Amino acid sequence: SKDTCDKVAKELSDKGPGKAVSIPANLQHLNEVKRLANEIKEREGKLHILINNAGASWGAPIASYPDEAFEKAASPKDPARVINIGSIAGLETPFNETYAYSTSKAALLHLTKVMAGQLSNRQITFNNIAPGPYQSKITAKALKDHGETIKSEVPLDRIGAAEDIAGTAIYLSSKAGAFTNGATITVDGGLISRPINSNL
Repeated sequence: SKDTCDKVAKELSDKGPGKAVSIPANLQHLNEVKRLANEIKEREGKLHILINNAGASWGAPIASYPDEAFEKAASPKDPARVINIGSIAGLETPFNETYAYSTSKAALLHLTKVMAGQLSNRQITFNNIAPGPYQSKITAKALKDHGETIKSEVPLDRIGAAEDIAGTAIYLSSKAGAFTNGATITVDGGLISRPINSNL
């Protein structure tokens, strides 16, 4: 919502230096995508880093799953960056019924690779961050219902924090990550590497 975007922009600007600008947009609609691009173009000479972070999940049996769930679902040394926020749900079979969410994240993972292969010659890198369980609105119900069980399955024995994902994004955005391209980096505390005799 606009209020949320404005609030986050103010919090970031208060940390300084620099100024965060709030531009709410519904990227499910092409006209909104174009509007967002035009507003950025009016403010900036070029876009250095783009982080795509969107998700919608329905924890419902397949028989009652809504159709709209699937519908939602620079320079050589310092290239421009596109960072997609995926999920480990796109890398393995989830234990809960998140059909559209898991499908969309698997598609995003592959799209990241395709874009990396096709657009690298324009000095743009494409990478994917695949978080495991962490605190967010989309995971609130699952963590409320199964939080301790999920935590017990994570080898590092905790739920992820926003700083874990932010740190990975900073690496990919920095010169240290300038040669990383087409990669999917899991930020899950080792969850998908857990032993096969898992309880989940």
